[in-house]
Amino acid sequence: MTIRITMLNAMASPEFGEALDRHAAWGLQWLDLKDRIFGKGLLDLRDDEAREAAAMIRGRGLGVYCL
Repeated sequence: MTIRITMLNAMASPEFGEALDRHAAWGLQWLDLKDRIFGKGLLDLRDDEAREAAAMIRGRGLGVYCL
């Protein structure tokens, strides 16, 4: 059995892009999203911000496990 670790994005850095970079550098594949996404909570993102966040996540080879 393989165990995969997930982590809230904001635990790696308060800056979203930096947090994603750290997740990728640490070898984590899965991300839990909650807050500190462009300085906002997940539910407060505009559609264009959500699309940009998704592109940033995919661009680093990460996936979202939990919202």
